[in-house]
This record gives sequence, structure tokens and C-alpha cells, in this order.
Amino acid sequence: MMNNQRRHLRLPARALECTTDHLKRSLIVNLSAGGICLQAGAPVSVSDPIEVRCDLAALNSFFEATGEVAWTDPSGRAGVRFLNVPGLSRARLIEWLFHNALAECADASARVAGAAANNGIACAELELDAVLHLMATRAQLVTRADGAAIALAEGNAMLCRARSGAAAPELGVRPDNGSGLSRECLRTGGIVMCADSETDSRPDLANCRSLGIRSAILMPLQQGGRILGLLGVLSKRAYVFDTYDIDTLKRMAALIVAASFVEQAEAQRNLAA
Repeated sequence: MMNNQRRHLRLPARALECTTDHLKRSLIVNLSAGGICLQAGAPVSVSDPIEVRCDLAALNSFFEATGEVAWTDPSGRAGVRFLNVPGLSRARLIEWLFHNALAECADASARVAGAAANNGIACAELELDAVLHLMATRAQLVTRADGAAIALAEGNAMLCRARSGAAAPELGVRPDNGSGLSRECLRTGGIVMCADSETDSRPDLANCRSLGIRSAILMPLQQGGRILGLLGVLSKRAYVFDTYDIDTLKRMAALIVAASFVEQAEAQRNLAA
């Protein structure tokens, strides 16, 4: 029941608390751009309306939202689906999600580096794969997308190195650089945003319909004027993405480029050794 109600990936909230209109103080189990899971301070029922105020201690700020209970379980947990998050609160929530995504990337890199060192193997590529996986997952989370993918250039080809969500292409797939949005992004080196594939002339409409994709953002991964890859988010709904999502993906793209540069530098050192 619980899994069927979720449309968004969830980020553990690390003992974050919130105040609701009738639940008093409740512990947040996890938090996403689309809702929260609470250890409720009082009994609730599905469809109950709820107003939430959550203190984001790491950012010294807070966010407010209105929503409704989407599910409950016998342990006292309740899932709340956000119905309205004001602009400033949404910006703060995305900033908090991004802040925690960076912390998780750093933790993952440290774990992979430690494991690689213990086994006496080179860790740069393993670290990059771990970071790319987390960044794809978090890109899907913060943009409320149905899928996210990261492709990087390898020789003369560009291959999907990380994916998240059912709408994302499979690992190892080459982005379609012959037509559509990918071609536009690679040709111009600019951000490509499609609000509705049914009314936008740039995407391959037949392909979008077969995949069920209605909207997308494609972000070039650039360094020194050279395109190293693509970061993309996809949705089965039209008009999902906005300027907040573009700003967030820009920051993620910069981190992906930095991580890719570290891998390339270590690979060059290994060849020279």
C-alpha cells in the first residue's frame, strides 16, 4: 500500500522534526519534493488535510506546506502528499535536498575509496560511478521527475553511466544525438527544456509517445567549452519543470563535471606511471 502511494524518491531526514496543525510535533522519517513520511504525534486518517511547518536546521531556515494524508500504517507512520508549497518554501526545500545530496555523495565517495584501498585497486572510476548514481537519484528527487540519467563521453561515443527511475534510459545506451532534444543540446551547448512534447516541434514525437514522456530538461556537462556529457530529467506529465529545477540541475552539472575531471586526471596519471 505504502509503495503504491509514492511518486517521489525520499531522502532520509536525519531526525528532522515538523509541526503540523493537529499532530503537534512529529518526527519526519523521510522527505521529498512531493511529500513527507511522518512518525505521527497523534492518530490520522487517509485524506485528512494537514498544514506543515518544518525547521531546516542545516540551512537555518524553514518551509511551510499544505497537504493531505495519503496513507497510514499500524506503527503510527503517515505519508503526507504536498498539495501546495509556496515559492519561497519550495526553494528552501530544494536547497535542503541538494545540501543533503552533496553530503551523501561525499559519504559514498569516502566509502568507495576506503573499500578500494583495502582491496588494493584504483578507486577513481568506482568513486565516479557512486557519485553519478547518487546525483541521478537526487536529480530525479528534487525535480519531481519520473526519470533521470547522466551520459558521459567515452572515446567517440557518449554512454549512459547512471540512471534513476522507470522513465530513464538503460545503462550503456547512447543518447540519440541524431535528432530531437539531445541533438539540440549537443548542437547548441545550451540547456534544452521541453514543457510538452505534444506541442514542441523539437522532440521525436513518436519516440516520446512510445516512452510516455511529456516533458524534459537536458543539461550539457561542459568544461572549457567542450561538452563532456549530458544530464537529463524526464517526466510523464506536461509542464512539470520550472526555473528552480534548471538552477538545481546547473549546480549538479558542475559537480558531475568536477567528479569526471578527477577520474580523468587519475587515469592520465596511471598511464604516465
